[in-house]
Amino acid sequence: MTGKNSFFVVCVLTCLLFIISACGIASNGSSTNNKSQSDHSSQSKNASSNNSSRDVSSTTNNSNQNNKNSKSSNESTTKSNNSAGNQFGTTIDQAMQYLQMRSNVSHISLMAPTKPIFTPNVQYMGGKVSAAKDSYSVNLISTDKQLPINSPLLSSRKYDQMSNLIGGFGGTIYSSSKIAMAQLYNTPANDLAPAYQLPPNSPSTKVGLGKGITGTAYDSFPMVEWHEGKWTLQVWDGTLQQDIQEAKNIVAYLDTHLLPPTYGVFGENIAGDGYHTSVEWVYGNAVYSCFSYHSGLQAAVMAVSARVYPSGQTKP
Repeated sequence: MTGKNSFFVVCVLTCLLFIISACGIASNGSSTNNKSQSDHSSQSKNASSNNSSRDVSSTTNNSNQNNKNSKSSNESTTKSNNSAGNQFGTTIDQAMQYLQMRSNVSHISLMAPTKPIFTPNVQYMGGKVSAAKDSYSVNLISTDKQLPINSPLLSSRKYDQMSNLIGGFGGTIYSSSKIAMAQLYNTPANDLAPAYQLPPNSPSTKVGLGKGITGTAYDSFPMVEWHEGKWTLQVWDGTLQQDIQEAKNIVAYLDTHLLPPTYGVFGENIAGDGYHTSVEWVYGNAVYSCFSYHSGLQAAVMAVSARVYPSGQTKP
């Protein structure tokens, strides 16, 4: 090979190497750019996916929170709407609604015993309601099925028996507060279980009734009388020991349960067919009352639980 030909071959080989090298650089650059674009696209997709996931999660959380708020609001509304009926019990609530529709008692505030303090242990409880010009009364009767207020069946032989009588409550309005107050200490003639009667004019002794309360015991006509705040309480007609023990039972209950914060009287007659008990208290020119045919403690429970209907306030 001549020198001229050798020089030509070297030039050709140099050109080929340069072209091959340039193609490799271009290929690597394209690969790098494609990879960069792919990574950027992947990051964008992941970011979009994360944002979308956060949006869905946020929407779900907001929806759950709204559902909770809605449920809470509905429960609150339901409790508010049912508060009167739940507090006074179904039968008593129906009796009070019956009285509210009578215009002749619209000028007297209604009071009635409330749950859960007053919850008689009976299967069902019926109500006989009456309203006069200046008064109202509700008798509660134990029944074996649910009956409407003033159902004729409540006056049938099946239910109209003293053994079925749970008790009752009511109120009477007078022309003045002075007359109302005097009624507390007035003993109606022939009343076998008055809320108050004059103690006998005979020798008496002091007797401890517990909880720091001291009563007065009368031997000639068995009776125990004591005072708690503005209240006068009496138990009579059993043996003196029976009267004292029953008085102690009432004192123990009233140590943790408050009678209406006003003037009142409590009278319990220990009879052969039950502990007939009447309770009366005064607010302004109105006297409110409750009674139990069978239990002094039950009568105390009714008085303690008495509230204004339908507000539930302690006093009018």
